[in-house]
Amino acid sequence: SGHPEVERTFDWLLNAFGIDVVHYHGFVGGFPPSLIEVAARRGARQVLTAHDWFFFCYNFTLFEKPQNVFCAWCRDDVRCMTCMSNHWQADLTYQGHRRRQFARALARLDLVVSPSEFVRRKLLELTSEVAPERCVAIEHGSPLAGVDATGMRHGPAGGVVNVAIVGFFGLEKGSRVFLDLVRRMRSRSDVRWFVFGDVRDVEAFEEGRRLAPIEAIGTYTREELPDLVRRHRIDLALLLSPWPETYSYTLSEMICCDVPVLGLDIGALGERIRATGQCRGRGRRCPGRSARKAHPPWRASAPDSAGSRPPGPAARSRPRSCSPPA
Repeated sequence: SGHPEVERTFDWLLNAFGIDVVHYHGFVGGFPPSLIEVAARRGARQVLTAHDWFFFCYNFTLFEKPQNVFCAWCRDDVRCMTCMSNHWQADLTYQGHRRRQFARALARLDLVVSPSEFVRRKLLELTSEVAPERCVAIEHGSPLAGVDATGMRHGPAGGVVNVAIVGFFGLEKGSRVFLDLVRRMRSRSDVRWFVFGDVRDVEAFEEGRRLAPIEAIGTYTREELPDLVRRHRIDLALLLSPWPETYSYTLSEMICCDVPVLGLDIGALGERIRATGQCRGRGRRCPGRSARKAHPPWRASAPDSAGSRPPGPAARSRPRSCSPPA
């Protein structure tokens, strides 16, 4: 099924303004992939930046409902239909038809840009229509790249470690992984927990607060983040998304704020953490499917001693993925 009115309007715009190049920043929000065919008929060069997994599934986080787990790029029509029924009443043919439609559209593109090498590899694996030479990985920048990180790295105060889950507190951001960490460490009096962002998984948040001191900071803007990190003396940021994120702006922000990061080894998040080369000492990667085995990450390696040479740009965040010592 097409979108004739949208296609006609798009075609008129291309012609009226003499558009030579069209850059699509994904299709989440309702733009049909048939627009690619419209632009191809006009002879426009076309670029797509794949910010998410929408080209593979309408549920672009691949967070399967009602199980609330990563679907592992499911191609089972029954499972897909069950998951889609949480959005609308899809039938067994929906997912296959949709993927064929996107495959035809992707084949007409001149270039596909992915925000990470992980997404590039997976996109080429999932869509044979895109030639490797037409798919490149270009990382996003960060508005916080020039932030003054002075005073960010202070170390635990009074023996207390301040740990924050950053972004928002919800199933898609690992709220249940966070709750499991709190359960396992409820006897520790030297850890204070923070939630940066709005609380969407209220049940997990309230259960966690019954076990340990957890402070919800609430929503924030990107520009406010450095000041919040300083004010609450955050020693460690948790990025616990249990599905393969395509980039993670939050990781970039924590790097800019010079805050160590613990993330699950899944998707671009795990790949970007490994790329820093900071998994050292007893620290090892924590497989995405074994998130519940994560142990207090600040014990993975000793903090930089006072007066040591400041780390270089790639090392400033000290991000690391950790699993229990053998």
